Formats: sequence, structure tokens, C-alpha cells
Amino acid sequence: MNSKWANSLRNSNNVEYLKPVQQNQFCRGLRISLQRKILIQFCISMLGLYLAFLIGIDRTHSEVGCLIVAALLHYFVVTTVLWMGVEARHMYITLVTESGRVSRKFLIKAGFFAWGKRKSFHQM
Repeated sequence: MNSKWANSLRNSNNVEYLKPVQQNQFCRGLRISLQRKILIQFCISMLGLYLAFLIGIDRTHSEVGCLIVAALLHYFVVTTVLWMGVEARHMYITLVTESGRVSRKFLIKAGFFAWGKRKSFHQM
């Protein structure tokens, strides 16, 4: 009896019924919310800060190494604070404003702002 069931599965196109389910699960991973993308960028900035601190804490014997570590620490502290600001701005737009809609290119503009290209944050 099991072989009849297995043969019917092989002969029919039951595999076609599984494709939408698999595609939906795959696409769900691609459709990450904007809030999660901002959090990922914030975590990358924090990771850079921690790595620069852990790797560079012993590099004070040379002046050049000390300057590089200080510059990296300063950069990642600033980017971490700016990503917190981006998250605050995003929360303000979604929770307080009447429309609650964020522009389509909000994350691109926020990335330029937080990672280093100086642009007015009010233009977002």
C-alpha cells in the first residue's frame, strides 16, 4: 500500500504544490522591515566599535598605531550615535506624524548620513 502512495506521488505533480510555500518562505527572509535594517546597521556599527577597541587597546606603543585606533574609535562612536538618531527619526515618523509613511529612499539617505557623507538630516 505504501508503494501505491509513493507511485502516485511520483507520477503526479504534487511537487508543484510545494513551490509557492518554499518561495514564500524564501521571500519572507528578503522582505525585512525597515526597522530591522536600521537595527542591523546599528549592530554593525557597534561591532566595529567593539572590534576597534579590542584589537587596538594594546596598540599604544607607537604613535601612528595610537592615532589610527583613536580615529577608528571616534568614527565608530559617532556612527553608533548617528544610527541611534536614525532609529529615533524613523520611530518619530512612523508613530507621531499623521501619515506614518517613510520615504522610499529613507535607508539610503540615512546610510549616507550615518556612515559619513554629511547631508542635512531634515531633507529625509
